[in-house]
Amino acid sequence: MKACFYYRPYSGQVESLSAGEWKRTAWVRVEPMAPSPLTPRELKKLRQFEYRAVLEYRQVEISGENMIF
Repeated sequence: MKACFYYRPYSGQVESLSAGEWKRTAWVRVEPMAPSPLTPRELKKLRQFEYRAVLEYRQVEISGENMIF
């Protein structure tokens, strides 16, 4: 299994319909009980951002719920 995050700046609920493209972090291998280094440096520059976790298992991508941070 491997995982990544998709993220983009958050401009508000209404603006989400026309928000910019999602950017993706690098894929990392998911191993039991191992910490995952999935924090992109660009996020530190953003005030609010929208993100979702994605897991790839047997060549199928499974997306999590969109969240705001």
